[in-house]
Order: sequence, then C-alpha cells, then structure tokens
Amino acid sequence: MEELEIKKERLEKEQEINEAKKLLDFFLKALKNIMIYPEDNPIPFEFKKGLYKKFKDFLEKNGEFKIQVDSTNLLYQNEVIYHDQSKDVRMHQEKSIAFFIYRDGIREIKFEMGLPEKELNSFLEILKLVVKRLVPEDDLVTLLWGKDFNFIKYEVVDEILAEELSYSTQVFSQPDFEKLYHSEIDLPETEEEKKVKGEKVKIFVENIKAFAEGEITDLNKLLAMDQKYHPLEATISVFIEILNQEELPDFYEMVGLIEKGLDLLIETYDFASTYKIIEAIKQVEQRFSGISKERSERLKIAVERAGDKRRIEIIGEILNREKKVDLFSVQDYLCSLYWNSISNLINILGELKTFSARKMVCRVLEKFGRENLELVGKGVFDSRWYVVRNILWVLGEIEDRRGVEFVNFALKHEDVRVRREAIRILEKIGDSNSGTALIPLLDYDFNKIRIMAVKLLAKWKVKEAIKPLLEIAEKKEFHNIDIEEKKELLLALAIIGRDEIIPFFRKLLRKRAFFNREKKIETKILAIKALGALNFLKAKNLLTEIKTKRNKTLKEASAKALAKLELLPKI
Repeated sequence: MEELEIKKERLEKEQEINEAKKLLDFFLKALKNIMIYPEDNPIPFEFKKGLYKKFKDFLEKNGEFKIQVDSTNLLYQNEVIYHDQSKDVRMHQEKSIAFFIYRDGIREIKFEMGLPEKELNSFLEILKLVVKRLVPEDDLVTLLWGKDFNFIKYEVVDEILAEELSYSTQVFSQPDFEKLYHSEIDLPETEEEKKVKGEKVKIFVENIKAFAEGEITDLNKLLAMDQKYHPLEATISVFIEILNQEELPDFYEMVGLIEKGLDLLIETYDFASTYKIIEAIKQVEQRFSGISKERSERLKIAVERAGDKRRIEIIGEILNREKKVDLFSVQDYLCSLYWNSISNLINILGELKTFSARKMVCRVLEKFGRENLELVGKGVFDSRWYVVRNILWVLGEIEDRRGVEFVNFALKHEDVRVRREAIRILEKIGDSNSGTALIPLLDYDFNKIRIMAVKLLAKWKVKEAIKPLLEIAEKKEFHNIDIEEKKELLLALAIIGRDEIIPFFRKLLRKRAFFNREKKIETKILAIKALGALNFLKAKNLLTEIKTKRNKTLKEASAKALAKLELLPKI
C-alpha cells in the first residue's frame, strides 16, 4: 500500500511538472509573438487571451506557479522546464530568456492564484522591453518594482553587493601566461596585426615555459610585489607625514590640496582611492583630537565636505551615466563619510536609475541608520513615494523598534505601495504594541491593504481591533465583499475575540437567509472554518450545535471543522 502511495505521488508530481513545462512553453510563444507583431495585430491579442486561460487553469489546480532561475535554465520544483540550447555565448546572451532574468539578479518568480489578466499582460510587456533592450537605463527588477504587482512575486539577489572581494594576490598558473602578455586595452585590430601578435604571444609563452621551476617562482613573487605596489598609497603616506609636521598655515594649504585631489578622483571614478584617503584623514584627525583642536576640526570639515550635497550629487550623476563603476568601492567610500551625508544620500536615492545603485545606497543608509536612526527615518517625509518605500526597506533591515514611529507615519501615505511596504516592515520589526496604528487601515479603499492589516492584527491579537472588525462584519454589504478578505476578517475575529466573539458567530450562523442566499451561505461556511481554526470549548460547542441543523452544506462544514479540531493542540 505504501509503495502504491509513493508511486501515485511520483506520477502526480511528474504530471504537474509536465503541465508547468507546457505552460512555460506557451508563455514563451506568447512573448515571442508580442515581440514580433505590432500591438494592434490580432495575433498577440489571441496569444495573451490563451495564455491567461492556461495560467488560470494551472493556478486553480496547483495554487501557484513558481519558477527558479539560473543563467541558462528555468526550473519548477527543482526540475528543468526550460534550457537554453545555444552553444555560442554571445547568442546565448542575446536570446536566452533565462539569461535576461538571471542577469538582473532575479532568482525566483512566483505567480499566485487570483492573478488578473491585466497583471499578466503587464509582466509580458516588461519582458518585451528588457529582451528588446528598449529601456537600457533600467533593469528588469526596476521595471517590475515600478508596476508593484500583487500576484507576481520575485526574489532578488544583488550579486554586485553580495560578492566577497579578495585582495590576495593570485599566483599565475601555466594557462595564465597568455593573459599576462595581452594589454588590458581593447583596440580594433587588422587581420595582419592579429597574426603578428599571435606569433609574439606564441614565442612569449614558449619562452616562459622554458624557465626553470625556481625561476617561475621568483617571477611570480615579482609579479605579486608589483601588484601590491600602489603609487597612491605611497602618496597618502607622504601626505600624512606632511600633515603631522607642517606649521598651521601650511597644514591648511595641504588639506585644501587633498580636498582637490579627492574631487579629481571622484570625477575619474576612482572610489577605491577616495575611500583610502578618507580613512587616512580620519586616522590623522583622531591623532590630533587630543593635541590640536584647530587641526582636528579642519580634518573633520574635509570629511564632511566629501559627503556634502554637491559631491553626493556628482556621485549620483556618475552612477546614472557610467554602467561599469565598481559599486563595492562606491559603497566603501560612502560608508566612510560622516552622518552629514545622510540627507544627501536620501536625496540621490530618488534620482538613481538602476536597482543595483539604489540597493547600494540603501545599504549605506542601513549602516548609518544603526547609529543615526532618526536622521534616516526622516526619509519617510520625502515627497517621492519610491524614496519613502526605500527608506522603509532600510528601517526593516535595521529592525530597531525606534523606527516604528516612522513606519506608522508611512501607514497613512497616499500611495498604496508605500502603505503595503509599511505593513510588511512593521511585521518585520515585530513591535506588537504598535498594532493599533493598523486599525485605521480597515477603512482603506484597497482590499489588499485591508487584508494585510487584518492578518497582522490577528497575528498580534490586538484587542482594540475587535470593535471595528465587528462593525465591518455586521454590515449588510459584508456578505458581498471579496471572499479572501471576508475569510481573513472572520478568522481575525475568532483569533482575537475567542469567547467574547462567540455570540456574534452564533447569531451569524443561526440567521436564516432569504435574500442573497448564496453569498450568505458562503459567509457562514467561512465563519465555521474560522471557528475550526482554534481549539477552545465554546467554539467547539457552537460547531456541534450547527452540525445538528438541517442545512446539509453547513452540517458538512461543521463536521469537517470538528474533525480538524481534534488534531489541533488545545490553546
């Protein structure tokens, strides 16, 4: 019997994976047609209709369609359902849908049950823009974030920032000799030049190979020493010596020269060097803090100027203009600044065009916010909704309860995307004492926000929510609201109210339905399920009572709820 069950489960899984593959195949066909034909052509229109129907059928059967992404594959339940067949790397990067998704840091996409046709079509249009490279200044994550989907979720890994950088010198292996010979500058070459260079490389490699093992070891040491040498570091050492020895007027002049040097390095995108200089200035400032107030204050001003409004704006312009800037070095530089840069960083957060740059600045603000939470938290008062949402994300990463007051302010924001993020962050911080701030959201005219608020009120068992929840549930229109919202509201009442709320449930379940019968029966079934979610005596007694009633549907629902209660722990 056990073997049959295992075999049955295996067959069901294989069938589901096969259905997922068919759905993805049709999805890719639809995308291809949307890219080929103009918008007013009937062919892409029909493909969109057909795709939505297939999605709806799959989601109703399986609940969700979640795919994992790597550079060449799309997977469902860890099984490959799409593989890029291209052997040519360039062709692979131009044609592989997996590559386009993976390139921008997305590692998982999930389509949830209830997915509306409009949302699916918007997702297709975004993929079309990315694949056709019609919006090179924005990545896929940025475009998805802008749409703020409700039923399409995705997980992002920012590899640029997650990457661990190694400063250890690599020893050259035998295959590396050819790379050593070539220049890093890539200039156009004629066929003759390529041929000549090829011969030179060949001779160079052969000569290297002729060295004895000890000679190669010595060569590696020389190369390592050469890599470790950095002229700027030597220059910084000289500056520090001068700063320690010069008279006050010359000291001021030298600091001014260093500031000009910093500006030049920023303009040439050398953020690794600017970071080293700032750290060196701070070390000297610490040395002077107990010796010379004038020198210490002048060095502090130099660091403050490195993070002033104009310099941060210049960095923002560079990040928007140059695609190959080392974000890790920029992050190091920004983190080395003083707290006066916080408001300037918040300002450029709203100007940055790429997701990776915004994420980097958010990480810097997270670092500053651990000691200057109020300054970072004030970003929720920014007029740009997307900046407010970014600041909420930062507060969520810090997870300091002092940030709750700023999150609560954002709960009142006019943009639904900000309110939704605020609820999410409030839950992440986990301050149940702030639960009452969620109650006004019960009157909000966007049901997804109300559902999120209700769920969190139930999780935190906010007693003050019982009255407003009851007021909603006792309205005539309650039977006609969205089924998901109705289910969560009744469940919240059961969880928060327990014995106190039993009279309401008894009245609801006993009341006969003459008009709008179908919807009222639906409400009663949801009420029974809510009672069946908690194992306490009065709920069990009421379910036993309903089980004896005439209505067959309610009898069956009560019986199932009671059966489930037997499996639940008593609370």
